[in-house]
Amino acid sequence: MRRRGLTTVTLLLPGVVGVLSLLPLGAQVPADAKPPALEVASVKPTKIAGTSLVQLYPGGRLRATNFTLRGLIARAWSLQSDQVGGGAAWLQSDGFDVEAKAERNPPADQIWLMLRTLLAERFTLVVRTETRELPVYELVLARKGGKLGPALRPSLGKWTFIGP
Repeated sequence: MRRRGLTTVTLLLPGVVGVLSLLPLGAQVPADAKPPALEVASVKPTKIAGTSLVQLYPGGRLRATNFTLRGLIARAWSLQSDQVGGGAAWLQSDGFDVEAKAERNPPADQIWLMLRTLLAERFTLVVRTETRELPVYELVLARKGGKLGPALRPSLGKWTFIGP
């Protein structure tokens, strides 16, 4: 099995509460600069049942319905859910509804930065990035003739999922 390096975000939550250090995107942010924040926000616990959904609306509005904190963190940092590690079990089991509005109409990438700030204020997270060696699977041909099975075809891109 081959291994590859993946960037992960590890959450440190001593008990239920921790401290957050926001990760700047690209350029360095001055130490005294205030991170972008949402104008108003409501975060309410909910029972996880059914579909989870995050939507951005015109006017700088964000609505997350039935989302786990792990899912919100993954979305705020543009990660896959499996790239978020650590933290208490409730990060994956407890759901939240988030209603928020930013001033004016900022672009989507700015709203995700604002969501980071909201998570910092409401859940007081400690976040760090690290690179880990993780196992990956390699698809190889089982037949020597080089033919693929009836449901497979060669990929034209880097990664392609073909299936149900």
